[in-house]
Amino acid sequence: MPAVWAGIDSGKRAHHCVVIDQTGEILLSQRIDNDETVLLEIIATVTEIADGHEVVWATDLMLTPTENRATSAN
Repeated sequence: MPAVWAGIDSGKRAHHCVVIDQTGEILLSQRIDNDETVLLEIIATVTEIADGHEVVWATDLMLTPTENRATSAN
């Protein structure tokens, strides 16, 4: 079983990351800018929290109606 679960709610300018453990305890809840360096830092932070154990990642992406049509057509 994974040690932690990390969820990212993605936005255009900023994201929100929440990390929970097996009991549901929130280990991290942080707003993060939409910037590659910041995203790499949050990945490193979550990896440190997991302390060598497995991390399961989930991302919530909101598509606009135009993006949904373009994706559906493929």
